[in-house]
This record gives sequence, C-alpha cells and structure tokens, in this order.
Amino acid sequence: MVPADARLLDGDSIEVDESALTGESLPVTAKPGGAVYSGSIIRQGEIDAIVYATGTNTYFGKTAEMVEEAHTVSHFQKAVMKIGDYTPPSFSICAAPAICWVITCGPQMGTLESLKALSWMRLAGTLATSM
Repeated sequence: MVPADARLLDGDSIEVDESALTGESLPVTAKPGGAVYSGSIIRQGEIDAIVYATGTNTYFGKTAEMVEEAHTVSHFQKAVMKIGDYTPPSFSICAAPAICWVITCGPQMGTLESLKALSWMRLAGTLATSM
C-alpha cells in the first residue's frame, strides 16, 4: 500500500493497482519520474521514491474533500421533496368530501355512516402520502 503521494526515482518500472482511486481494474505501469498516489497498491516491482504530499494534501485527500464539499442532492432526495409539494393539496381534495359529509349529516349519522366518513379520511391520508 502506498502511504503518500510520491515521485518515483531511478529504478525499474513497477505495476501499480490504482483501482481505489480510478476504478480501473487493471494495474498500470509506473516508470521512474512518474507518480504514485496514496491508496494505490504496488502489485509488482520495487523502486525508491520521494514523498511530496501526505494526508489531506494527497490526490486521494483532495478528492475526498471535494466530495465532502459538493453537497449534491440525489435523485431520491429530489423525488421525496417533490412528493411533499403535492401532499397538502391532495389531502385537502380527498378530505374535503368527508368533512362536508360529517358537517351536513351531523348527529343523524349512524355507525355505518361514521365508518364511511372515517374511511374517506383514511383514504385521504393514504393518497396524500403516496402522491
């Protein structure tokens, strides 16, 4: 494992697995004068190098900072927020008939009518959360 960003010095070329950084599954050949990055794995070879960046100053560290600062909104988050935009109107549209029915029928309502009104209210709540 390469612990820091480093510049390769004199020697033979090496095979470096940079899949943690680039997603590339095949190792790349790094030659003297080239760079290896923190988080890479040396698969084959041996060479001296001079460290030029550590910690958050490495290629990997800078990438992690950019991802952290991006504050992107995912498609799922956008969809959930859009649902919230329609919830109050849809609840009002579905609940209005049930509320009017309860007000107009009032005390004459029997058990069956009460259950129908409750069903309308439950339907309104279900539709409001599913839209």
